[in-house]
Amino acid sequence: MIRTLSTDYAKKLLTLRKSTGVTQKKFSEITGLALGTIKKYETGQQGAGIAIVERVISTEEYKKYTMWLLLGETAPESGQVEPDETLTESDSNSKKIG
Repeated sequence: MIRTLSTDYAKKLLTLRKSTGVTQKKFSEITGLALGTIKKYETGQQGAGIAIVERVISTEEYKKYTMWLLLGETAPESGQVEPDETLTESDSNSKKIG
């Protein structure tokens, strides 16, 4: 049995969305992912596979997070950064997802 990284991708995508301050609806509009798909992987009802990650990193807004999403690494000198997770912590208590 091959273990997938779907859960890790789902958590990272949620972190990315929250840290950039967009709603699920806006994230859907930016990435072209169905709103229902975003809701399902954020609530753990469905995994977030590589196809979803590819849709996200193919957008201009989220290309700079490619290395972080795929490898957990950054290369600021190349414009590859990680999202500011401190925004997600303060945000999670004050805003409803959606």
